[in-house]
Amino acid sequence: MVKKVKPSAFSPTFIKQWREYRTLSQVQLAELVSKALRARGIKKGYTHASIGRLENGKIGYTQVILEVLAESLGTDPPSLLIRDPNDPAGIWTLWEKAIPEQRATITEHAEIVIRHSPAPAKPG
Repeated sequence: MVKKVKPSAFSPTFIKQWREYRTLSQVQLAELVSKALRARGIKKGYTHASIGRLENGKIGYTQVILEVLAESLGTDPPSLLIRDPNDPAGIWTLWEKAIPEQRATITEHAEIVIRHSPAPAKPG
């Protein structure tokens, strides 16, 4: 008998990729999340099983969980949803590796490129 895989009801995220990028196990991340929840006055913990279900799209996330996951993973909530930290071509991959002085230079150069590039063609 072949077991059918039920499709996820939730949109994919990059939470697993961020956890692996930070070299954390599900248990370690669950401990960090539980600690961050307690710091916010939320006594409910978070388990490694919940991390696994969240990563696999079996359960959804709340705003609070997304915020503490981002805090625990050293990033921001939008990055957990839209940015793969392992994308070598992603500008944010460079940004992540840069020190503050380098980030200022990256910003200056990006502004120059945008200022001196032709405007994109409008669709239609």
